[in-house]
Amino acid sequence: DCLTWTKYPDPVTRVWNGSTVALKWDYSLTTEEQNAAKIAFIRIWERGNESHRESVASKNFITGQSVAYVEDFAPHITISRSEEATLVINEVAKEDEGVYKFTVRFLTLGDRRISRNFSLEVRVQPTLQCPKTIRVTQGEQAIIPCIVTGDPKPNITWTKESQSGNVISKNSTLVIVNARISDGGTYHVIANNGRSTSVLVELDILCK
Repeated sequence: DCLTWTKYPDPVTRVWNGSTVALKWDYSLTTEEQNAAKIAFIRIWERGNESHRESVASKNFITGQSVAYVEDFAPHITISRSEEATLVINEVAKEDEGVYKFTVRFLTLGDRRISRNFSLEVRVQPTLQCPKTIRVTQGEQAIIPCIVTGDPKPNITWTKESQSGNVISKNSTLVIVNARISDGGTYHVIANNGRSTSVLVELDILCK
């Protein structure tokens, strides 16, 4: 018999960039492991794959220490000092994405190692970069380009303020062929991927 996991992160854990996430593990030790942990007990968090894995943090107890010795290897990633095994990532960034491995080691039991992996996916809120105003002459083609970012890829909707609820386009660039005076006005573009952002663009149609 060996350690039993009683709590752990979802196999795929999704978080938004800029947020703070606390990833918690709990476990139940056998009597043999409890005795071994009183002598030497090592907990290690790593990120990466089999070919390249880097240490993120560790929490070690060796006989003679009054408390566990904690190491945080990244400035924004820490281990909770008050909980048994909780990894805290502050202001999560896209670079934090990847496979994490948490390992418990019992040095006096032949360096027995028990691990559990999970994948961290970092979602990025959408951004929109659009011109504030576009001017074209009546009869010309009106093009309103927007640069859209976000992960997962955002869905785009265009509506005209005077025609609320009527979706004109779902592309990042709005194209109006043979623009008419009635096409002028304020357009509302929304990017949504679970979080949303929006921009207003003014289209001016000039008479010939």
